[in-house]
Amino acid sequence: MDLTALLPAPFGTIQAAGGVLWRPAGRDRVQVALVHRPRYDDWSLPKGKLTAGEHPAAAAVREIVEETGQRCVLGRPLPTAEYLVEGVPKVVHYWAARAISGRFEPNDEVDAVVWFPPEEALRWLTRADDVAVLEGFLACPVATRALIVLRHGHALPRKAWRGPDLDRPLRPEGTDQASALVPVLEAFGPTRVLSSPARRCQDTVTPLSAALSRGPELLPGLAEGVGDAEFAAAVDRVLCATGQDSVVVCSHRPVLPRLLRALEAAGRGCLPREPLEPGEFLIFHAQDGVLLAGERHQV
Repeated sequence: MDLTALLPAPFGTIQAAGGVLWRPAGRDRVQVALVHRPRYDDWSLPKGKLTAGEHPAAAAVREIVEETGQRCVLGRPLPTAEYLVEGVPKVVHYWAARAISGRFEPNDEVDAVVWFPPEEALRWLTRADDVAVLEGFLACPVATRALIVLRHGHALPRKAWRGPDLDRPLRPEGTDQASALVPVLEAFGPTRVLSSPARRCQDTVTPLSAALSRGPELLPGLAEGVGDAEFAAAVDRVLCATGQDSVVVCSHRPVLPRLLRALEAAGRGCLPREPLEPGEFLIFHAQDGVLLAGERHQV
């Protein structure tokens, strides 16, 4: 399966993010939101520029809220738009974005938000780039759950730690990663966090768990060096969780390929197993157990 990855943009590129904001509209139907921008007198998808150091996923959620008033949860990635603005390259990252709640208030940037059936929205959109994004939205189901597989943040090296390996802590940069992960992972709507009991994994997910007001569920089988029975029990817990919720699973570099092989054997699709860097994560978007898209991100 091909993974969507956010490649470094050339210096000077304008980075932006947004989404196709959607809501259910009866049996097997949805509506999508278009915004009217008075400055350009056009109909567009909600989007906007990243702030300094902001991850595109967090920016997409923020911009959708600012332009439509709607809180949302990101789903599968959509086609990226690339074009020139007064000779300067611009890249806009998009996701399907399920509306949760909110109320629109007209503002200087957007004076109207209108909900359309997607086929009708295609006729209203002003820019061809937005049309291509909406066509990508229509190409696959959008009511998905996310399985987020996370490697813990930068930890103190093994040779620099004299205590039990389970107690080895994060380095300061790992603690910074743990905080930076919160708005990015929250964008995808996880409701449960499963973690190795190792301190470096727990410390990586503690800020996210606090934001979700739900403590991490510690699975001994996600630790390094465990036997087959413990590991199988952990896999069963992960499979059960992902059947009901969007989930974050935090473990170790040596364990994650083993976990992905087990998920693949359980019918979760063809999953990549390239090593993850500290604080890096994979997101798998699925509907009814069918894998539809995957992403790879780093904070």
